[in-house]
Amino acid sequence: PYIENFDPTYSFNSDRSHEVARLLAAESIVPMKLGDYATIEPGMRVLVMGPAADDTGVLCGGWTYGWEGCADSDLGYRCVPEGVTILEGLQAAAEEIGFEVVTDPDMAESCDLVVICIGEYPYAEWNGDTASLSITEGSQVLDGNAEAIRDAEDLDRPIVTLVVAGRNMIVEDYIDEWDSCYFCYLPGSEGGNGIADILVGNVPMTGTLPMPYYTSEDDIGTDNFLHDVAWSAAN
Repeated sequence: PYIENFDPTYSFNSDRSHEVARLLAAESIVPMKLGDYATIEPGMRVLVMGPAADDTGVLCGGWTYGWEGCADSDLGYRCVPEGVTILEGLQAAAEEIGFEVVTDPDMAESCDLVVICIGEYPYAEWNGDTASLSITEGSQVLDGNAEAIRDAEDLDRPIVTLVVAGRNMIVEDYIDEWDSCYFCYLPGSEGGNGIADILVGNVPMTGTLPMPYYTSEDDIGTDNFLHDVAWSAAN
């Protein structure tokens, strides 16, 4: 009875719904660190790597087509068929503004920038409980996070890191090695396009933190944090 008079402004899976989802994804992304290589410019060659780079399920988290959510890497197929991965979003943006996306690490020497995509496996409720919020050590972190971070550092190129997770993850041990870092939370099925929109400057960086971003679990609830609540690029 509560939806008898409900008149949505657009239909599920319509072009308009994808447009709105894409914009909301972009506007929710929070820049944690902005260096000299905060955006992708025309003419660049960009190496994209990491376990969250080409996975629709990771972008959506739990409560999608199943209670726990899923990762494409676990199932062997796309968890969210209509979803757009980070890699796909950047490839589409590359065609639009004129840069090149590379996925072969052996070509790193010819690249101007490395984008690493890391995060957590989807979960819901208590199944996401973890003894560590480290981006490399928690029980829910993606296999390959630590490897991607290490391999990117070995490439000796500017690094932009994208963190995809449903909660603030501890990145203190690594962020000094990154030129820039964006916390993407769980941007949803249009997350790949939303992230690309931020990285190429199509959408202004307006996302803010919902809570302080701490440097360790021991600091939670104290005044020792990387950024205070409501931190944004405007700060």
